[in-house]
Amino acid sequence: MDLESRNWTWTVLATNADHFSDFSPYVPSINDEGRVAFQAALEAGGTGVFVSNGRDVMAVALSTDPGSPVERFASHPDLDARASLSIYATLQGGEAALVLIDAERGLQAIRPLAPAESIGPLGPTMNDRQEVAVRAVGRSGQAFTQIWRRDTWETIAAAGGSIAGFEGLPVINQRGAIVYRANLTDGQQGLFLQHDGEPRRIAATGPAFSELGRFPILNDLGQVAFAARQASGGWGIYLQDHDERHCLVNAGSQFESLRGVLINNAGLVAFYGTPVGGQLGIYAGSDEPQRLLGRGDSLFGATVTDFALNPVSVNEHGQLAVRVALNDGRQFILRGDRAD
Repeated sequence: MDLESRNWTWTVLATNADHFSDFSPYVPSINDEGRVAFQAALEAGGTGVFVSNGRDVMAVALSTDPGSPVERFASHPDLDARASLSIYATLQGGEAALVLIDAERGLQAIRPLAPAESIGPLGPTMNDRQEVAVRAVGRSGQAFTQIWRRDTWETIAAAGGSIAGFEGLPVINQRGAIVYRANLTDGQQGLFLQHDGEPRRIAATGPAFSELGRFPILNDLGQVAFAARQASGGWGIYLQDHDERHCLVNAGSQFESLRGVLINNAGLVAFYGTPVGGQLGIYAGSDEPQRLLGRGDSLFGATVTDFALNPVSVNEHGQLAVRVALNDGRQFILRGDRAD
């Protein structure tokens, strides 16, 4: 079933009218082949990881599979070009772990580098080299950001010193660079980019910004896009292109807040935020952003009450993957395609 809306086509990939009971609270992800991966709770019990190619929904792994080490899948899954997946999980023994699901190696449960009280929240990000960026919290309460690279853990940053903790999710690109948002011990917020060396602070609260959005994104060109509130008031979407910063969207006083932004290598700009006097929605475009979908909007004969996406929800063809809930109890996994 397709819905033509505001120059976009929304295609239903899965619904809780099937054997799924709940898709929340996690987002779907999409790779450059247009395959969409999502986590779901099952009517028969347990949780699973699923992939849709736009026609069929395939079960990749179920917590109820015989001999499965997983008690519960506990994040969004991210997937690479070959549709290998990474996802957080609680194991049968109660441990938190990163789970990799590969066509050749099968399901591999990987414990964090240090004993962890929890891994996450939100979910991992993954590139086509199966390098995976994660957040976790140790049993001592220390937060850290790590990459699973070449079958070993590499700590990128840890709370302590100048860092108090982390927000959002770390994003890794095809070159192995990573961007993450941190809360600093001096009360500031910072965005950091790291690739083969010391982290580089690319934005911080202070003279220019009073608040940084929780969900920055990094493309394969090394460009970082982020939402920020200007120190003088008003919100904007910014692109840090190496040593140059550009304002992609000057939202001014039109928005109460902007949560995050989605870009790709081809120049797509989409973001999600709350307009003044309105409800949270997804917008596309930089000059005159148009609302694509949001809370309070009409969809499939009902009203949208919730939706979710984040940096794993966009691909190089400008397609979006979104989880949506309606006021009549229906839930959907949707893929959005630009009609033009």
